[in-house]
Amino acid sequence: MKQFKAQFKAQLTARGPGGAFAGAVAGTLNGFAFQNSLMPNGDGTHSMMVSKALQAGAKAAAGDRVSVALDVDRSERVVTVPPELKSALSKNKKAAVAFKALSYSHLGDAPS
Repeated sequence: MKQFKAQFKAQLTARGPGGAFAGAVAGTLNGFAFQNSLMPNGDGTHSMMVSKALQAGAKAAAGDRVSVALDVDRSERVVTVPPELKSALSKNKKAAVAFKALSYSHLGDAPS
């Protein structure tokens, strides 16, 4: 199948410091729901990575045509911290401060 790069334009609401779009989005890819982040390309445009898990859920592969619905995600993103990690952080203030400063995308990598 021939691969192609698709672009589309959308109006994004300014949310971040200095009025920059903060990047949190939610939507569907072939009807499969996801939350993700748009990353600025430095030229006023943004890109979104499509993970293998998202591809699998959407039953899509590189080069496939897909149906996309996308909106700004204003929901609170919550990560459940495992009890073992909570306990370890309660014993190490420096680690707790560093952990609290992590972005949601990094917190999502916390072992469960």
